[in-house]
Order: sequence, then structure tokens, then C-alpha cells
Amino acid sequence: MKKYIKFLKYPIILLILFLGFSWLVIEEPAAEDFAVSPTLLDKNGRLFHARLSADGEWLLPAPLSSMGDWLPKVAVAIEDRRFYSHHGVDFLALARASWQNLSNLRIVSGASTIPVQVVRLSHPRPRTMGSKYVEFVQALKLSRHTDKNRLMELYLNRAPFGGNLRGAEAAARFYFDKRAEDLSLGESATLVALLRGPSIYRPDRNPELARQKRDGILDLLVVRGVATEEEAAAAKAEPISGQPGRMPREAWHFSELVLAGSGEAGQWRWGGPGREYGLKTTLDRRLQVLLENRMSMGLRAFPSRVTGAGAIMDNNSGAVLAYVGNARWTENYRYWVDCAQALRSPGSTLKPFIYLAAFSNRGLTPASLVADTPLQLSGQAPRNFDRYYRGPVNLRTALAESLNAPAVRVLREVGQRPAIEILRQAGFENIGLDSRHYGDSLILGGCEVTLMQLLRAYGALARQGSFIEPRLLAANSAPETRRIFSEGSSWLVNESLKDDSRLPTTLRLNRENNDSGEAAFKTGTSHGLRDAWLAAYTPDHTVVLWNGDPDGYSHPELTALKTLGPVMVPLMRDVESQAIVWPEAPLSVETYMACPVSGQPAGPHCPGRQTAHRLRAGAKSHPCRLHTIKDGQTVTLWPPELAGFMATAEAAPAAITFGYGPIVTSPLNGGAIIVEGSGEKIPLRCEGARGRVHWFVNDEFYTSANADMTPVMNLEPGEHQVALVDSLGRTASSKFSVLYSIEQDGDRHLPVLSF
Repeated sequence: MKKYIKFLKYPIILLILFLGFSWLVIEEPAAEDFAVSPTLLDKNGRLFHARLSADGEWLLPAPLSSMGDWLPKVAVAIEDRRFYSHHGVDFLALARASWQNLSNLRIVSGASTIPVQVVRLSHPRPRTMGSKYVEFVQALKLSRHTDKNRLMELYLNRAPFGGNLRGAEAAARFYFDKRAEDLSLGESATLVALLRGPSIYRPDRNPELARQKRDGILDLLVVRGVATEEEAAAAKAEPISGQPGRMPREAWHFSELVLAGSGEAGQWRWGGPGREYGLKTTLDRRLQVLLENRMSMGLRAFPSRVTGAGAIMDNNSGAVLAYVGNARWTENYRYWVDCAQALRSPGSTLKPFIYLAAFSNRGLTPASLVADTPLQLSGQAPRNFDRYYRGPVNLRTALAESLNAPAVRVLREVGQRPAIEILRQAGFENIGLDSRHYGDSLILGGCEVTLMQLLRAYGALARQGSFIEPRLLAANSAPETRRIFSEGSSWLVNESLKDDSRLPTTLRLNRENNDSGEAAFKTGTSHGLRDAWLAAYTPDHTVVLWNGDPDGYSHPELTALKTLGPVMVPLMRDVESQAIVWPEAPLSVETYMACPVSGQPAGPHCPGRQTAHRLRAGAKSHPCRLHTIKDGQTVTLWPPELAGFMATAEAAPAAITFGYGPIVTSPLNGGAIIVEGSGEKIPLRCEGARGRVHWFVNDEFYTSANADMTPVMNLEPGEHQVALVDSLGRTASSKFSVLYSIEQDGDRHLPVLSF
């Protein structure tokens, strides 16, 4: 016996030396370096877009926690029963396989474990005994430093499932059109069957073979105690899918932007910086679908050449929540161009930023008087979209109604150079510094901007002048901001753009029975009807929409409010899930009593007064000089740019005597109105007024409306006075009483009136 032990000592020593040498020489495999499909996740971590990997495969990386309950259990039960107890190599299975193969003089079974298969998938080698030995050593080394769950995760992400499908997530989406975490027991068994023969057991090509293999696996799961007989029977009753699903390809142009900024497809590797399981973006899939659907519906009435683009931004973080580069991109290859990145004429969408400069640097206020009258612009007179000049208007009205002649006058007041500087400061970097290149057309759309530039500029307005860069990727840190506009001037512009009376009644942004406030908005239509824009914003969100022809052709249907209003209003209602609350006026803004015509502090001869706002710094405090006394009567002394217009046959004389002209027809002067309760409304009507009419109740400004409109009011009992000032500066007034009826003994009768 000692003789045999002595004889065996040397081979054992040699074997130990060989194993030790192998352990030192054979390197631990790099199991976590492989190409994955570029995959994008929405803000909630859900996959919405994927592309082929650098190896031309669909490999959608997913964490083990997203593999569902059944798939890991079935994989372990069928592929490696003692996975959680061995250290990379199952020596019991290896001994069993060796005995069976020697007994049958052929390969009957293998002893590959999940770690061994991970090594094999990471470093393919010829199927030889030497290769197997290297794989076993590397599996032992890999298992020393890698958690079991991580090994399982690597395996289910790299395993082949037929064709160019790699990993459980890609297989689940292709074969069952669902996420891996949603797989049933039967579907999980079908995928594990594919591991035994990726080309043989494909359910879309060989459904019967796939069914047989799946059912055999389910029976084995029952034997091994992984599933109950009832669960297995229910799984066998599931149909075998024969129709392959599609990989997620949502939000195409948004994804193009993200992928273009994240490197080439070859740089997408497992474990890459910040994107091991996909790159998390800012996309809100609910808003993305809403934006796509709303824009598609809005294009139904247009010829096929006209398309649209749009974006929604969270003003608090700068996150782009939805992005449509081309609303027709699925219809034809010619629409794959991203129009949100294209340079187009902005129309009137830049006007708010020039008015902002006027409020900030020139001491003007939204109530300041400006002339909407003809003036020369390079040999031509700029006209308003409706081809009508309104004469005297205030800056608030001029901005809200996008009047062109007043805008040019404001631009000249601000100056070309300061105007260009504030536009470039707002992010319109395509606008050159040479003011001679644009002239007065700068404020009328004579330059080029992109939709994304408008998004960030209006986002700054919504943030009261604080600029934030729009971002497409989720971030853990707070975004960087910088102030580009004064808080006060931004507030004045926002107040001017919040009035939704510009919209048709059916499209009013303010919700019914909701005093939460309105969204501010600005339209823009480029010269020649080539571009239609609408930007709407609240303190929380900014939305910019565009319609146009990518080839630059004119279309008579392209008017901003008409085409984009029906899209924007319901979209804003979808976006704003909570009440809209605008900030109060900042400390830099003060309230003053202004003349309703000149906008200057009201003087002793002004026909009325209204509450107005202005910046404290640089405010012009001298009283109104527009009204004076002449021959015992109050007259209006119009400035030169209005005097000629007012003297034409179409207008009143330049000096207008108050008390002559319009009359108040409701409520009648000297009358009494009997109402049943406080909920009843009193109409305000007039005759003979021109243009915009400013109504005052008890010497306080009440509202403004066109002369043919009928505002309503609700007053308490007592004596009241209503006065008006039309766009020509003419006034009218009416004194009346409001009385409640009195109910006694079930009968109503009117009280005795006395005047």
C-alpha cells in the first residue's frame, strides 16, 4: 500500500502544481465589457427608445430587479440548480456528466454553470477540452469577486435568444411585446427553452417545437418544486406567440438629439458612465403622446406639405418634457428633418423682449401711450395683420394685440444695438451684432430663430427673467441659472400677455369656474404666411408650437392664432394639472394712478384714472400733459405722430372736446336697476365709441373691450357712476342706482325710489 501511495505522490504533486500554475496564469475574465443597444429611459425610468448595438444586435440592458419573478427562478432551476451554493463550478454536476459521458462513450450531458456560460459568452473559444478547462478556472475566479445576483444579471442580459436578439429584455419585447418584468410563467419557460436551442425553439418560426419544449420545462419545474401543478397547467394553456413585437422607437427626434450628444453607438458598453441600464432622460411619455396627438390633429386641415414642431419645458428644472421635431415624421422620409432645430422667421414672437427693454431702460410702462399710425419703414409703412390702424393705444394693448407700427416705434425708442444685445442675451445667438443688417424689420421677424431658442427665451420670461438652459437628460443636481432680465420688467411683460380675451370665447385659456389665473401667450406669423408660431407659458411650464412648410413655401392657412390656438389651449389644460398661480408684483414694481389715455400719472384735467404699474427705478413722475383746459373745456393735445391721424376724415379732430361723441346706453343715465340677488350681471354698452373702450366704475378702472363688445359687472345696492374713454380719447358717463327687490309675505314688490 505504501508503495502505491509513494507512486501516486508525484502525479498528485504535479497536478497541484499545474492547478496552481493555471490559477496564476489564467486571467480573470472581463465579463462586463460588451456592446449594448443605445437605450433611452423616460423620467420615470421606463424604456421608450432603443437602437441596434455596435455589434448589430438588440441587447436592451436591464437590471435583475426588472426581470420579473419567474424568469430568474426558471433559469436557475433548468440551467444551474445549485447556482446559489457552488463557487462557479458545480463539481457534483461535473462528476455526473463525466460518468455519463464515459459510460455512453459520447457526450450525453454537460456541467456548465451560469458563471461558466457568462465566461463563454464574454470570450467565445473553440469547443475543446482545453477551452472548457480555461472557462472553468475563469468561472471560479469570476465567482470570487462577483455577487450571485450580478452573475445572474450578466447572464440574462447576454444570453442569445435567436437571430440578433441578446438578453431577456430584447427577447421579451420581440416575442411577447412586453417588458421582461411582465413575463408570465409560461413565457419565462419559453425563453429558457430558447437557451437550449435559440434557432430551434423560436416561437415565431417553430411554434409547435417551442410548445413541446416549454411544456417539458414546466413539468420539470413541478418535479423540482419551483412551480405547482396548478401553475404549470395554467402556463401550458397560454398560447405560443407567433407574431413578433417591435422594439420601442418612440419620440424619434427627441431621441436623435439625446443620442447625438451621447456619443457613437460603439461607445455604448455595459457599465458605461451613467447608462448601464439605459440613459435616463427628461421625457414625460404622457405629455409626449399628448403633444404628438394634438399636433397631428391640428394638421388635418392642412395640405401635406405643411407640418409642425413643438416642445414643452418644465420651467423649474429646465427639463424638456416633450419634443416633436416634425409632426409628420412617420408619413414620409422627407419629414424626418427636425424642424425644431431649423432657423425660421420668428414673426412677432420677439416683440415681448423689445418691450421688456423699453420697460426696463426707457422708463415706459404698459399704460404708456403709443401711436398705432402709419410710419415709413424703408419706403413702406408697416401694417397690422388686420390692416387697421387703431390710433392711440397703450403699450400693453400694442404688445398683446401684436401691433406692428407701435412695435417699430418701441424698437426705435430702445435702439437697435440695445435691442440686439437683449435678444442675444435671451439666447438668440443667430442674430448678428450688425444692426444695419436688420433695421426696423428686426422686431417684425426680419431675422432667424429656432423653436428651441424661443423655448428657452420664453422660459426665462416665465421665470421672471431668470435663464435656465433646457436639458434632455435627468440630473441629480440643481440646474444652473442666471438672471438675464430684471424681475420687474419681466413681470410687466407677463401681465401684458396674460389677457386671454384675445382668444375666441371657446378657446379661453382660463378654466371655467376657476380663478387660478391664465397662461400668458404670444403669437407670431412671418411675412408671406410661411411660419406660424404660438408660445404659451405659466410659472411652471413653457410650450412653443410652430407650423410651416419645411421648404419655405407660403400657405394662406398659416396664421398663428387660427391654426395653433385650437392646439395650444387644450394642450395647456393637459399640461397644467394644478392651479396656475402667478407671483405677486416684485418690490421693484410700484402701483400708480394713471391717465387712461396717456398712461402718465393722472393730472387734474384727465377724464379719469386707472391703476397702473411701473418700475420704481427710472419712473417718469411728471403728471399727464395730454389734457388741458381750453375755453373752459377739457381738450386733448395729441402728440405729432397722432395729431395728423386724428385730424383725418376717418377720425375725430385733433383737439377733442369731452362730453361730445359716445354715449353710455347701459346702464342708462339717471335710471334704476332692480336685481333679485348679488349673482345678477349688469351689461355695459355704448354707442358712438371707436376702437378700444376703457370702462371705469366709480372712478376706478374696471375693464377694456372693443366698442362692439359688452362687458358685464356685478354691483352692490346704491348709487354708482360708469364712465368710458374710447381710443380717440372721448368720454361719456352715466349715473344710476342698483336696488334689490324686497320679498314680504311671499310676494315681491319694489321699494319706493327717490332721486
